[in-house]
Amino acid sequence: MVLASVAAAVVFNFLLAWNFYPQLLRYQAGTVLGEAVERLALDPASVYYLEEQGRAGSFDFTTARLTPTLTLAQLQAMSVPVVLYTSASGREAVEATGLRAEVLASNPDFRVTRLNARFLNPAKRPDTLSQVFLLRVVAQ
Repeated sequence: MVLASVAAAVVFNFLLAWNFYPQLLRYQAGTVLGEAVERLALDPASVYYLEEQGRAGSFDFTTARLTPTLTLAQLQAMSVPVVLYTSASGREAVEATGLRAEVLASNPDFRVTRLNARFLNPAKRPDTLSQVFLLRVVAQ
């Protein structure tokens, strides 16, 4: 009986480690967009968060730095192109200022540490996701 319980626990943990968790982490936008910074050969020193438009510890971890934050006013005053990690509302705010914003990468986002039944149900999952972007912002 004990052997069967141990075997079941090992199989369950194997399935979690090799199937469930890797699929789950695709919805952690910070990790995916952090990998995009490397894949697109972006200078991490030119990447910022837009103030009050989200932060991601997983993004900081993946890019191996504490990403600084810019306000919209600071962004408008920048004379060099920068890359922003921001939410959909942040993208709208940037575009509303008249700055040109090019989407370099985007990914659906869900706080994977707060799993719920709606997210686990594939039919309802899109309703639980938000979109996060890497934008190249250039002053006009």
